[in-house]
Amino acid sequence: IAAEVPRAIGLDTDFTPYPNQRAQDIAFLSHCLGLVHPRPDSHRKPVPVFVGVAESVLLGPDLCLADPRFRDLAAFVGFPNVEESKSRMSIVGWLRVRYQQDDSAETREWICPSLAAAVTQHRTPPPATWISKIVRSIDPFDFGDYADKTFTIDYGPLETLEDSTISAMDIDHLDSNYFHDKYVFIGRGKLSHDTGDRYPIPGRRGDAHAGVYVHACAAYTLLRGVLFTPTKPGSLLLDVIVALPVILIVAAIRVRYRR
Repeated sequence: IAAEVPRAIGLDTDFTPYPNQRAQDIAFLSHCLGLVHPRPDSHRKPVPVFVGVAESVLLGPDLCLADPRFRDLAAFVGFPNVEESKSRMSIVGWLRVRYQQDDSAETREWICPSLAAAVTQHRTPPPATWISKIVRSIDPFDFGDYADKTFTIDYGPLETLEDSTISAMDIDHLDSNYFHDKYVFIGRGKLSHDTGDRYPIPGRRGDAHAGVYVHACAAYTLLRGVLFTPTKPGSLLLDVIVALPVILIVAAIRVRYRR
């Protein structure tokens, strides 16, 4: 895949540095680092690669992947810690982590991007000042050592993404340069049936969906433009706008019949 120079590659796999798999992870992450920073004599173009971290994000950028060399590969693959009814409607854009370096008492901060934000390198722009009173595109949540910025996901391309999934066995049968200039997400996909990597999607019927599709839809949202959510004053204004024509029509009918 990397040889065809995609725009970026995101791996929806939690690379928490467990001791029993550290050697394999170090070897794989070293390979990923070589794709990001190829040797000059290799004549290969660099390809941005990002791998998932979840709970280990609390260790800070130098230790979340066990070695400081890999800090720029890390991307958060968790979900907002909010009530279940909202937990799949939004996803973290950037996570502000408060952590302690080594044994010092000094607390530091690290802004870790989500997998979608890292792969697309897109930020969620705030709305214009005048309209920010009635709509918002970023919802702040603060829970313990995390403080994140979330945005609402557009699940419009979900079925298309699932139908266009490519398995590892099919890669050799694809046209050359199939992945060129594309954003590539790698995860369990349809193989996630017997794992915990499946999530119910609001508004979608049927089985739960693999997490990699959630991240892909989040990336689609960032590339197309984030969805806006009304603020409390905005919701009130929308209620007035919707109700006003009905009130005016009823009032006009009553005035007419009174005459």
